[in-house]
Amino acid sequence: MPARIRPTLLLTRPRADSLRFARLLPGWQAVIAPILRIVPVDHDAACLRAAGALLFTSAHAVAAAGPGAGRAALCVGGRTAEVARKAGFDVTEGPGDAAG
Repeated sequence: MPARIRPTLLLTRPRADSLRFARLLPGWQAVIAPILRIVPVDHDAACLRAAGALLFTSAHAVAAAGPGAGRAALCVGGRTAEVARKAGFDVTEGPGDAAG
């Protein structure tokens, strides 16, 4: 039976994110080629701080929300939930994909 050949992964997220993802897949070859850069955008920080609950689709968004202070946060997946918990949010963790 021929050996299974795995495709090479092309990871284009910011370097730290790509490296973290690549570590989750031992045995896979990955090319790290960051073409994305996460930068803050202008927003109403007071509105976010006043929100009783927030939905986070990225761990990068948590810092913009201000202190968690026990507020509810629905997080798309495990990494986002981990960052939100550390920021003091009361987290409900999703399965990590848009369908979930």
